[in-house]
This record gives sequence, C-alpha cells and structure tokens, in this order.
Amino acid sequence: MVEKELLNPARAAKGQRSTLIGILVNVLLVAGKWNGGWLGNSYALIADAIESATDVFTSIIVWLGLRTAAKALDNDHFYGHGKAEPLAAIVVSVSLIGAAILIAVQSTEKYYDAPQGSRVLYPVGAGNYCDYQGINVPVCGKK
Repeated sequence: MVEKELLNPARAAKGQRSTLIGILVNVLLVAGKWNGGWLGNSYALIADAIESATDVFTSIIVWLGLRTAAKALDNDHFYGHGKAEPLAAIVVSVSLIGAAILIAVQSTEKYYDAPQGSRVLYPVGAGNYCDYQGINVPVCGKK
C-alpha cells in the first residue's frame, strides 16, 4: 500500500510542479542578484547569485528524479522507476558536499593570500582568535 501511495500520479505531478516553480524563482533570483552585484560592484551579491544558480542545477536534478520515478512499470523495470528519486538525492548531496569542500579550499587560500597583518579570524566557538602580526584591530580587543 505504501508503494501505491508513492506512485500516485497526482502526488508526483504536485511535486514536479512545485519543483518547477522553485526553479523559476531561483532563475529570477540569479538574474536579480547577478545584475545587482554587477551594477553595485558587490562580490557578495555575485557569490549569492552563483549559489542560487547551483540551486537551479540541483533543483533540475530533483525534478528529473521525480519525473523519472513517476514513470509506470515497463518490461525493463518490473518494479517501476522509484529508485530514480533517491539516486537524484544522492547526486544533489554529493554536489553540495563538493561545493562545501570547494568553498573551504578557496576560503583557506584567500585567508593565506591576504596581505601580512590584515588577517583576522572572527568569533570561533566561545572566543576570538586573531592572527595579528603587528596590527591592532578592534576584534582582537586592541584599539
């Protein structure tokens, strides 16, 4: 009975429709953030636009997984196509882990490429840790 509920065409169509709406909204966000970042010379807004673009990519994968999982049984798939949905989730998870690793690597590179004396680590855990090499910064408790 649970499998029949998962293969309900109305439920599958609703999931696909909401995913497509999410894709459309994210495409609009990408356009707005990118243009705002470019016009305002804001790297943070451009980075946010790139993050929204990755949301579009992962949402397309989810939509394809939902669409494939909703297909009926056929001669090649006696138990249906239901495994497509968890496979899409795995692809999305791996891509998010990859993005997190890339952000960590780039952040570390940017930190160590910063000019001497300008590197400051903001609150980590309960304390403030600073790498101040001859520079007094308010975050470190020095003025």
